[in-house]
Amino acid sequence: MRTHLISVLGNRLYQPTYYGAKLKKEEFFQCTLAKKFEKELKNNGRITVLLTTEAKEMNWQNRKFSGNEAGRSFGDGYVIREGDIHEGLESKLKKIVGDDAVHCITLSDCSDHNLMLKEISDKIIRIIEDGDEVIFDITNGFRSIPLIAVSALRYAKTIKRCKLKGIYYGAFDAIQDGVVPIIDTSLYNDIIDWSFAAEQLKEYGNAIPMKDTYEDLHCYSDNYDYGTSLGKVIKATYILTEAIKTSRLSDDTEGIEANIRDAYWYYRKCYNDWSNDGFDYADIPLKEMLKCANRKFRVLYNKKGYELGLVVARLQMEFKMVNQTYVCLHETMKMYIRDILLKKFENYDNLSELMFMVKKKGEYEEKKRAGEDMYYSDWQYFTEIDRDSQEYYSKLKEDRKILAKKVFLKINSDLAFAKKQVSSKRNNLSHCGILEGDNKEIDVTEFQKSLDKLYGIVCNAINDDINGSLG
Repeated sequence: MRTHLISVLGNRLYQPTYYGAKLKKEEFFQCTLAKKFEKELKNNGRITVLLTTEAKEMNWQNRKFSGNEAGRSFGDGYVIREGDIHEGLESKLKKIVGDDAVHCITLSDCSDHNLMLKEISDKIIRIIEDGDEVIFDITNGFRSIPLIAVSALRYAKTIKRCKLKGIYYGAFDAIQDGVVPIIDTSLYNDIIDWSFAAEQLKEYGNAIPMKDTYEDLHCYSDNYDYGTSLGKVIKATYILTEAIKTSRLSDDTEGIEANIRDAYWYYRKCYNDWSNDGFDYADIPLKEMLKCANRKFRVLYNKKGYELGLVVARLQMEFKMVNQTYVCLHETMKMYIRDILLKKFENYDNLSELMFMVKKKGEYEEKKRAGEDMYYSDWQYFTEIDRDSQEYYSKLKEDRKILAKKVFLKINSDLAFAKKQVSSKRNNLSHCGILEGDNKEIDVTEFQKSLDKLYGIVCNAINDDINGSLG
């Protein structure tokens, strides 16, 4: 990882001035930044200056002052004389950080302002390498440079995983007592980062950008305790969204990272603590983002078992988590069969057999609803047509056969069909869109379009079964 100072150089003659403090006057603000980060830049760092041909001749290279410049005041008591040597920025930077670290890139001589800005953006993205820690100087050049720089850096941060150490500006317009203040305008970049994080959380249930941005701004890592109420609610939001993303419905294992219920109650406590503490000024970019997320997560309140599964599946659909939704619905159906359906039958506790019968009844319903000519009943399919179930049934004792038939015939047909539909689509997605057996490719958009319909089938089937509409 290297430190990379990027700057833009103009083509006018800059007056030496004090930057930040009355230590030494500098003609070029780039020299002030190079001294500020001298240690990092000398250690395999890089300085890249973007400039035009005119700026290169005027300020980058060493040159002689011209007759037009003669007589002008330049620094403390010095008056320019024609033929005197003007030391360029290149030479000054090399004296600070060494020859190997200093580079320039010449921009095209173009009168079209928009094309120039596009070129600058492209150059910035190209010169940033993976993992760079970027320092950007926006003092010279077009007034639109800050916006271009921030946009290019946002793209580079996403693609090249670079980090921003600062966006610095020598504010001549705010000079006081002969000292030009140095302003870190990284807030521009922070706002874009928070905007991206907000979009990811709101649209996709992804809290990783929010967590990463918070850690970048507060110099946190996974080894630090998120001690503030704001830090705790951010970490809790991340834990909850990861639990939703991975459909951790079962509460057999306790812990905020083990299941959604515990993750939600931890999140709820952290959110309430943060709300009760009052919003600090630094919380403003996060305030609306966290409030919006909280409104979505309220549906998890007091939900457990299959009811929690249905709510989580709905959230996953809103967050466009297609594969996760099918997995969640599949697990929800299994939980309903285990926790509700199994308990409906007296003197019957064979869960694996019940799962098997629901599967076979679902197969029958799928064929029937697909329009196949069914000359046999679902029970005949189970005992006479399907080889696997016929073999299983034939090995049962007579009293178990009677009980199995009673259970099979009471299984809700819609429930069995819904379970089969969910299982089939989940398996097809698990096989990367290839139907097992015939290598028929599946259009993934089909799964997205059918989610709402399938979710409705599952909800209706469960509601009907609970209300006693048995097959």
